[in-house]
Amino acid sequence: MKSKGFTLIELMVVVAIIGILAASTAPTVTGLIDKAKRAKAVSEIRSIATAALAYKDDNGVWPDPTAQGWSAHHGIRHPLNYLMPTGAGKIYLTKYPWPDPWGNNCGYRMHLGIGPPTYGYYHSFVVSRGANRACDCTGYHAQNKACGDDDIFYLQ
Repeated sequence: MKSKGFTLIELMVVVAIIGILAASTAPTVTGLIDKAKRAKAVSEIRSIATAALAYKDDNGVWPDPTAQGWSAHHGIRHPLNYLMPTGAGKIYLTKYPWPDPWGNNCGYRMHLGIGPPTYGYYHSFVVSRGANRACDCTGYHAQNKACGDDDIFYLQ
């Protein structure tokens, strides 16, 4: 007489196969999530940079990060206030780009060539600090490159 169900061995084999497939695809999926977060950060710093360049083109000067004092957002909030005015004025950005894809409110930094040069250079750039949220690199100014997992967009 034939049985109409699965044996325990058959079920264990199917579960083992599903487990092997899941274990082999998990690293790929997590890698894709990290790539998507980095792509979003790169897109946001490009949007900020494009807005800052348009502002400078229209007004002849960079948005002044020191006009209203330093902020908890490490130099990004006040320039963005110039790019996203609440009153009459041209809107250069449609939304504030924080938190960054990793949930950090201080994940972006905008350095504009205002005031004395840093490390002898007047570089203007927008940077994403990446997943490690560290911003301890002088290479932004002196070596024209990002450090670690940071992404950078130079404005001049």
